[in-house]
Amino acid sequence: MTAVYLAAKLLTFPGAFLKAFWEHCILKLLRVPVEDASFLHLNELFGHIEHSLIEGKAKNMLFCMLPGLINGLLSVPLLFTSSVNLFYLGVGMKDAVTGLTNIMFFVYVIMFWVGMSLWCSKYPLYEDALQLKEKLHSEDAGRAKKALSAAPVAVITAGSLLERYGINVLLFAGATAALVYLFPYAFV
Repeated sequence: MTAVYLAAKLLTFPGAFLKAFWEHCILKLLRVPVEDASFLHLNELFGHIEHSLIEGKAKNMLFCMLPGLINGLLSVPLLFTSSVNLFYLGVGMKDAVTGLTNIMFFVYVIMFWVGMSLWCSKYPLYEDALQLKEKLHSEDAGRAKKALSAAPVAVITAGSLLERYGINVLLFAGATAALVYLFPYAFV
């Protein structure tokens, strides 16, 4: 565990907490025993649930995809609304007409932060992604299954590797900096 990973997870704790909640719910639905139900550890399990080995390809795929998909779907309206208002419409701290403090600016900043934390907490633990890759690309899997699952498994594995080192938050910060550069009047 690196310091960047811990800082990234602490920065995105709402998304990490919600991701762990969704993982816990999915594990209960799939009837997989949960070993440690606490959501926020100060180690590599921050935002993940410690569980027993998941048997079956379909259960493994559901566990690896559904919590992140739910987090991703919840983040889209938050990110879209806040990004349009902050970066495109240029809602600033001060009202342009009256010069008073604009409360909606702070609402949009909080929406952007929560949306960012949900977006950056989409991927499973790296070990779970590797287990999914192993199960879906085993020798007993057919060629068609291997071909159809190659792209999603590659995205999940790469995303969980990026999340493992906190690089996903750095990439999101770079994308945000690009938006600020493209729309320089945003934080005026």
